[in-house]
Amino acid sequence: MACLRGRRAKSLLTSMRLMLEQDDEVFGARVKWLSQQAQGLNKGRLALTNGLELLPKLRKARLEGMSLTAVLNDAAEHGIGHKESMIQKLWSGNYVEFEEALERLPLETMP
Repeated sequence: MACLRGRRAKSLLTSMRLMLEQDDEVFGARVKWLSQQAQGLNKGRLALTNGLELLPKLRKARLEGMSLTAVLNDAAEHGIGHKESMIQKLWSGNYVEFEEALERLPLETMP
């Protein structure tokens, strides 16, 4: 296990680390690859696919310097159908179900 910002992470790859990728092409390729790989999962597929659906929007907001409060308000205004807690967990990089699903993938072949 790795320790990230005082929290224990089972994997070095978290939603936070994905969002912090500076290269748009690398980020896009990774999200696409992860989405394809997620289809083969039985356990954790929904958490992973829902998280990957939100990551580009959350990454954009983070790179634009938006706060979590602004992101949550924006999601509420646009009727984004995801739970507030899921957005918070993805934003912080501490979404256990998402990370557990990532662990089940062959990450060594990820772009």
